[in-house]
Amino acid sequence: MARPGWRYGAWRGGRDPLEPPFDVRRALDEIGDDVLAGSSATDALRRLLRQGADGLRGLDALRRRVRQQQRSARNRGRLDGTLERVKRLLDEAVAAERRELFPDPDDSARLAEAELDALPNDPARAVRQLSDYEWRSPQAREKYEEIRDLLRREVLDSQFRGIKQALQGANEQDIQRVRDMLADLNQMLDAHARGQHTQEQFEQFMAKHGEFFPEQPQNIDELIDSLARRAAAAQRLMDSLSEAQRQELSDLVNSTLGDVGLAAEMSRLGDLLRTARPDLRWGGREDMGGDRPLGMGDATSALQDLADLEELDSMLDQQYVGASLDDVDPELIERLLGRQAVDDLAALRRIERELERQGYLNRSGGKLQLTPRAIRRIGAVCQENQIRNLVSRARNSSIRGISCRSSSRTNTIRIPQERAAHRPAPATDLLPLLSKPKRCTPPLRHRHPMRHIPPRWQAARRRGGSPTRSPRPRSPRSSVRSTPSIRAHAPAGATT
Repeated sequence: MARPGWRYGAWRGGRDPLEPPFDVRRALDEIGDDVLAGSSATDALRRLLRQGADGLRGLDALRRRVRQQQRSARNRGRLDGTLERVKRLLDEAVAAERRELFPDPDDSARLAEAELDALPNDPARAVRQLSDYEWRSPQAREKYEEIRDLLRREVLDSQFRGIKQALQGANEQDIQRVRDMLADLNQMLDAHARGQHTQEQFEQFMAKHGEFFPEQPQNIDELIDSLARRAAAAQRLMDSLSEAQRQELSDLVNSTLGDVGLAAEMSRLGDLLRTARPDLRWGGREDMGGDRPLGMGDATSALQDLADLEELDSMLDQQYVGASLDDVDPELIERLLGRQAVDDLAALRRIERELERQGYLNRSGGKLQLTPRAIRRIGAVCQENQIRNLVSRARNSSIRGISCRSSSRTNTIRIPQERAAHRPAPATDLLPLLSKPKRCTPPLRHRHPMRHIPPRWQAARRRGGSPTRSPRPRSPRSSVRSTPSIRAHAPAGATT
């Protein structure tokens, strides 16, 4: 039997687990530059996390991706897709029924045509009025059933994400399972509001109705948060429509929920979610663009993603008191930006954590402070940079010309500037820069009153007299001023 072989490839599970640990000293050096420029330790660390370090994308890069996702979500399509599709299917059903009635000479066919002519323009009222109509055209009956199935799935998908696919082609048993789930959910939320809910009851509920919740929450708080965000997005969808569209869609929703016996349970669910999460934005208009019509479920998902992106942008902005990277939800950022963004966020968290763990930063009262170890490191780096700058300036000033003395003559060697810049600095260049200047000894006259007087004058002062000047010997003057003058006035051919 052949043994299974091993296959090797590039690591795809995030950052390389074998990469060397992050050098926190580089991050501290960048923080030190900002601190020396006048920033606080908190502002310096915030600037480092925003810009990133060592090839890591910072918070600003992540926020740019969030803004791109926001523009993409706003351009997904129009919010009136369900109304448009219902109207189109209704027109197709009525047209197919008219084609079926036209060749029939019976009076009942004329009465049916009159009933179709009397249909209101409001799609909700038209759908409700056709609920008792006896269709003669199989194609028209199929279109009408498609309208009812579409409304059931879209209305429920606007509250429970992903349920639209589960209810496609649903029968009466599937609708009854939805009724049972809503009843058990409202009972559990009511017990949670009274403080009588337990984790065991939640696990039993998920074991029975977990298929309706593809996100698979782990506790009731996660379930409430997910449902409340979805319900708030559905309410913003209604507020973003025009007055006529809002009325038409609201009538369709109420009619559909009333037909399947879910109106009371859905209304109770909405009240419980508003009470549990009053901090959410339960209203407001959203500007959406695009040419593709969106159904209620897809439009609600787009608005929910917009709200989540706005919350994520606020988390990454870190412009609130006590802001920390621990406040950013990794599951939210993975769902909206992908796995790479989670790895970048984890690397930035490691920078902040390692600076505190290695004793460079100390958090006190929500503020960061540099420790003595960090101050010593910043001072050493600053001194090293100053010495390097002094050595560079001294080398650049002396490299222009180098004198080489010999016994016969002095040669000056000119070195090109571009070649001189690469000349390594000798270690002895540091000595005159680091050595302290010697103190100049005071003049001798300050230590002895007679040292600065010439010896001849000193002897005369000791004798009590004044020195006599010896006459300077003078050279005898020549009667002739200069030989060139005699030569200038001598006749031609005369000798001197």
